[in-house]
Order: sequence, then structure tokens, then C-alpha cells
Amino acid sequence: MSPYQYGANNPIKYIDVNGDSLQVSFANDQARNAFIQVANRGLEGQFEVNISGEGIVTFQATEGGGDVSKLSKHGQAFYEENNKILNAGGITNLNVDYGRSDVHTGNLGAMTIDMADILQFNENPSQLGGTQIGKLTHEIVEQGHAQGGRGSIIGDPYRAWQEHHPTAIIAENNVNDSRRIDSRTLYGVQDFARGGRTVRTLINTKKPGTWRTLWMSTNRNIISVTNRALN
Repeated sequence: MSPYQYGANNPIKYIDVNGDSLQVSFANDQARNAFIQVANRGLEGQFEVNISGEGIVTFQATEGGGDVSKLSKHGQAFYEENNKILNAGGITNLNVDYGRSDVHTGNLGAMTIDMADILQFNENPSQLGGTQIGKLTHEIVEQGHAQGGRGSIIGDPYRAWQEHHPTAIIAENNVNDSRRIDSRTLYGVQDFARGGRTVRTLINTKKPGTWRTLWMSTNRNIISVTNRALN
């Protein structure tokens, strides 16, 4: 693989300056396999995710691939939005778990994502609603901006979430080619709009027969996701 393949024929734009921008730690093989599966789906066979022995994540061109122009608009956005974090310099630490009851898709303060939750969203990125590659991108971008290359969240995680959540939604919107609108009053209600159509994604974090506790502290190991067309 030539450096021009790695940089999609644009080594200035896509060069990895430090090679150490995203470092992942997997709780188990399920988490690792799901992370690789979703990331490679977003890369659409032109690139593949590579994880070093130290957990450093890079995107590498596949044999005969490496052409960003051959990616769909969803694949191009996935590649470009995540590469901004992979190539940002400094370090972003990310714990990758599978089926944790205290992490629902992502927990900024714990620097953790839950791949079992991410797998509950749409596999097909062209399908309107929350998508697997959109959610993975959202969580990586949110952590990257909140950590700022320091490898940890400095200060109040909630204030960091307030500051960087909008940036993560923009990245998710780019990958999904839609507009996400969160309910201001109901937790777990997300609308996705594109081309005059809107789909509501409902995320349930509570086990059946249990009460939701305050401050979103719920108890479902794997979230339940349903989609409903609004128009």
C-alpha cells in the first residue's frame, strides 16, 4: 500500500501526523468484533479499520481499494468525520463495551460506548432514522472534541456534553444525510428528517416492569429501539 493509497490520493488532507489519535480498549471479544463490523460497514470495502496491539485505530486502504470517490455519500461522510478524530493529534481514549446497563449507546464521562446498543439502530445508512455508523461516528466525534487530545475529560462531563454534543450531532447528520432533532421534553426521542419525510426513533433504556429512576439512571443492558414514520 502506497502512502497515496492511504491518503485517498490526497496525503496532505488525510495523513496521520501522530498515528496515535484514537486509542480503544475493548471489554471483550463481542465489543471488539462489533466495533470492527460497524466501522468496516461504514468504509464499504474501500478501507478497513486497523487496530494495533496498543489499541491505536487507523483506516487503511484495502487491496485494490482506497478510493474515497467510490464510497457512497454515507461512506464518504463516515470516513471523513472519523478521520478528523483519528488524525487530530494528541490522544482520544475510548472504552468499548458490550451490554452494560450503565452505558446507553455512549457515556461521555465514562469515556465508554456500548456496541450492543449501537447494533440496535438501522444497519442500512440510507434508511431514515438512527443508524449504526451514524451513532458510532457521533460517539467518537463527541469523545474526540470533549477530550481535546488530552486522553480524558477535564472538568464537569455534563458541561462537556452540553458543549460538544451539537458537534457530534452535525457529524451524525452528515453520515446519515438527514437532520436529527432531539425532543426537549422526552428522553430517548429523536426525530430524523430528510426530503420532506420524518421518522421518530424511540430509545427505551428501561427493563419491562421497572420504574425509571431520576437523571436517566436506567437499567436495561441493551437498549430497545423502534422507528415510527411521522409523515
